[in-house]
Amino acid sequence: MEQVHRAIHEAVLDAGPKQLAHLMGMSHTALLNRSNPNDDSHRLNLEQFLQILVHSKNPEPLQLLASALGYVTEINTPTIDFDSASSGLWSVRVTPKSILGLAGPGSIQEYNAQALLAPPSALTGLRLDVISSVATLAWDAAPELDVKLGGSISIRHTRNTSANWDAALPLAEVAGRSTSSVVALLPGKYLARAVDSSGVGGPVTEVWSDAQVPLPTNVVLTITESPAFTGVAVNAAPSGGLLKMSGAGFIDDATDIDAVLGEIDKFGGSLLTSTYSFTAPADLGYVYDCTLTADVAAALYDDGTYIDTVADFDVLLGIDGDPPNGASLSLWVRTSDVVLPEVWSAWKPFVVGDYRARLFDFQLRGSVEQPTHWIDVSKLEVVIDMPDRIESGNDIVVPVGGLTVTYSPPFNASPAVSITAQNLAPGDWPDVSAKTATGFTVFIRNSSGVAQSGRSIDYISKGY
Repeated sequence: MEQVHRAIHEAVLDAGPKQLAHLMGMSHTALLNRSNPNDDSHRLNLEQFLQILVHSKNPEPLQLLASALGYVTEINTPTIDFDSASSGLWSVRVTPKSILGLAGPGSIQEYNAQALLAPPSALTGLRLDVISSVATLAWDAAPELDVKLGGSISIRHTRNTSANWDAALPLAEVAGRSTSSVVALLPGKYLARAVDSSGVGGPVTEVWSDAQVPLPTNVVLTITESPAFTGVAVNAAPSGGLLKMSGAGFIDDATDIDAVLGEIDKFGGSLLTSTYSFTAPADLGYVYDCTLTADVAAALYDDGTYIDTVADFDVLLGIDGDPPNGASLSLWVRTSDVVLPEVWSAWKPFVVGDYRARLFDFQLRGSVEQPTHWIDVSKLEVVIDMPDRIESGNDIVVPVGGLTVTYSPPFNASPAVSITAQNLAPGDWPDVSAKTATGFTVFIRNSSGVAQSGRSIDYISKGY
């Protein structure tokens, strides 16, 4: 197992001990001690080992561990890429040769190459593996060459059981050769599909999360726009607790009100695109590392068929209207590290994950392709959660006038503080006061309450 321990130590060093320790919620000194292969007095536990694998993105320790236990971790299969292959029927002959150049019996296989004309096939073997609250989405390798070379695997998530791909939120996008991705563990369903190098997506494959999802423990802010939707809406308006896409027509344009089928607000057909900007940006007060999740529930539907106009019910695919092709609903985010004035980043699609900023601004964008297609949003919420954070100091001298420790940046809430005093005389004790989210003050006093000098402290502050 020595190779495994050394691989863990190298993974920690390659990832940067301080940055990795911050993501794991521990001090870098403790991380180095626990990962040191020459230190038998400190060892990593299972959760810490898994966190190193996830945050360092280095699979070598796990591969060496599997090999040490007798498992095969990698099988090399020879492959040949045809860079200029054209579509049509191909006949490929493979002949093995020994190291002396002697040829064995050949094998001929015919293939019908469709080049870039055919969309990717559906992903198979899609599954969600959860180990100690770390979620990994895995699937079988995509067979298409234009997915492996220049393509991608796109992953989305939704909490709505009836939501389709267009209404789900982007979660991750990985290289087309990949067969797995670490994702946020969320309730609901995950959707994935292969996308070729031309941007053509294949069929959507779904998998449900039945794992026990840990609730956010350090929720800083919950931004709920529904059901009031008091932000700025363009080509949309709140109505009855829903944010509805607006119609293009005006009531004055209707020559016969009685002839208008359906809702009067939909007269003239939908405006095809709509945006909704949140009521106000979220200000955390300082630049923090945080995790953002969102919950969006919406109905995307075709309202072009009414019961009174149906001549043959047998030809209808669905009585409630078929899901519209090409409709999409996406959440966007931009950030700023400063205020007054804000310096906003460019808008980018919202992805559940980790961010670092002070200000967060959100916008919901919807689009449809036909005037009979509509989008009704029933729930819109973003949760900002912060990871555990540890600040520490060692051998800090406390003067007779007291020592003030200041956190930079401040914690979001007053953290727990543990202090160990050194070089104390009998009766000396640490007096901690003014403990807030920004810091604390400490004196070393004797049994009479008189402040002393020449003593030092170690401290650990844990919070978020």
